[in-house]
Amino acid sequence: VQGIRERMDFLQEMESLGLGKKYRPIIQQEIAQKIRTIESLDSKRFDEIEREVGGLKYERPPPKPFPLGELDAE
Repeated sequence: VQGIRERMDFLQEMESLGLGKKYRPIIQQEIAQKIRTIESLDSKRFDEIEREVGGLKYERPPPKPFPLGELDAE
């Protein structure tokens, strides 16, 4: 579960730096693989983890505002 949280945190950091498009598919695949591994090991434990991680739904950060000051320079 900690590894999943770390990957989600990393993705949020990359999103805030404007690199989310590059890393999102990679990180989502890594998270999915970790979840599949956990599910295959122990279905009861998986249910507990799913409830815990379900509360950590990834949300995209709001878009960065366009720098309007540069447009007014004309």
